[in-house]
Amino acid sequence: MPLDKTQPYGEIYGDADGRHYFQDGAYFDAQGKEIGAKPAKPGRQAKPAEQQAPAAPEDTASQVTSQLGDALA
Repeated sequence: MPLDKTQPYGEIYGDADGRHYFQDGAYFDAQGKEIGAKPAKPGRQAKPAEQQAPAAPEDTASQVTSQLGDALA
């Protein structure tokens, strides 16, 4: 992915490794090409996450009492 100059990015000066820009956790050279980018490997599709039942809501009054204790009295 090339550097997107329409988005915020940082400029790097005096880097011996040829890095000139930084954006979204990636480094780019003077032409805006990502440095160290690995080509995507075709692979298996990720399994969808299992749906979990939502936790039962606690009684609000008992939750407040348990957190504040005697401070309410």
